[in-house]
Amino acid sequence: MDTAYLDSRQDKYQRLCDAARHTFRMRCESPLPEVSADPSRIGQIIDNLLANAIKFTPAGGGIEIAAVANAEGGVDISVADSGIGMDPTDIEIALQP
Repeated sequence: MDTAYLDSRQDKYQRLCDAARHTFRMRCESPLPEVSADPSRIGQIIDNLLANAIKFTPAGGGIEIAAVANAEGGVDISVADSGIGMDPTDIEIALQP
């Protein structure tokens, strides 16, 4: 995965965050290792995480998307925000298939 995919979506994400009055930052290591992934599915996952971050972060809060190489030779993509977070019990439920 190269950073071009996330870079191509940065304007979209910035507009969504601006509309909700959030600060936005994208942090991508370069170069990233090659990985096999469906770009539309990755985009859908990031879009869903970003929508939740926007929804549960108060105006003026911050949202960051990061892509970094991991020790196994893959890429870790994260969406972090300054919102209210989730109760640990809710996290366990949310991660069930």
